[in-house]
Amino acid sequence: MVTRLLCAKRAESWRRYCKLRGLDISRANQVWSTDITYIKIGGGMVYLAAVIDWHSKAILSHKIANIVIH
Repeated sequence: MVTRLLCAKRAESWRRYCKLRGLDISRANQVWSTDITYIKIGGGMVYLAAVIDWHSKAILSHKIANIVIH
């Protein structure tokens, strides 16, 4: 639940600054976004990549890895 709320807040704040400003996102699968971030852990860090649907704020897919693949 907390993750879903954070995603919703992030999506709303980014909408103001990107090309989606003014776009009515009224259905699922209309707009997806991706995010890649790193998480520090005891032995170093891991990377988290996620695909998010902007209408439902659902995380559609995610992957955690210890290396970044280009």
